[in-house]
Amino acid sequence: MNIKNKLKIVNLSDIRPYPNNVKKHSEAQISQLCESFDKYDYYQPICVDDKNVIVVGHGRYLAAMQQDPAQKIEVVDMSYISAKERKRLRILDNKIISNVWDHKALLEEVDSLSSELQDIDSIAKGLNITESEMHKLIDESNEERPEGERTKQAYSLQARKFLKAACEACTDTVELEAHHMDQDRSNNDEGNIQTLCSKCHDFWHRLGKRIERHPIGRMPVLVAA
Repeated sequence: MNIKNKLKIVNLSDIRPYPNNVKKHSEAQISQLCESFDKYDYYQPICVDDKNVIVVGHGRYLAAMQQDPAQKIEVVDMSYISAKERKRLRILDNKIISNVWDHKALLEEVDSLSSELQDIDSIAKGLNITESEMHKLIDESNEERPEGERTKQAYSLQARKFLKAACEACTDTVELEAHHMDQDRSNNDEGNIQTLCSKCHDFWHRLGKRIERHPIGRMPVLVAA
């Protein structure tokens, strides 16, 4: 792979950290990176997007800033890949090099991907991790967040592992969603999840609004077996 034509020189002060970076960097790690720079020089460039926001290399950026904020450094311009791919790369790179996560930031990133990739398997494949690893990360992330901060997407992702191949009300096989039968999105036990298509799911909740109470339980079958 040749990145020579993607290298450029920039002022370190012009580089901006990605505000929702999921990797935590301890003081010890920054010190180790500074020692590495002293011993081996700057051998692994920071990767940035078209606005000089970091894609990969937050730790190296922090170490370089600690050494000399006024210096110029060589970076890799990653503007040739899409914003979605850069987001995936940020998580993938951090997953490869460390198991220390900012779970709140990670869950927000997964949430944003879930609006485009509607099932957890697709998200896991997009990040090059297994589905079980994705579930573990979501579970760990939710454990660190107050109940009120847990998002609909996070609950949906956890529940989707129990989805069946078709809507249990109309047998449709597209746009399948997880319906929490007790209306508690944090209760992702398999027995509380019913597979509904988006139309049936929306109808069931609109019915609850009409009768001024949420329908509790399983939505009935709408078609003959």
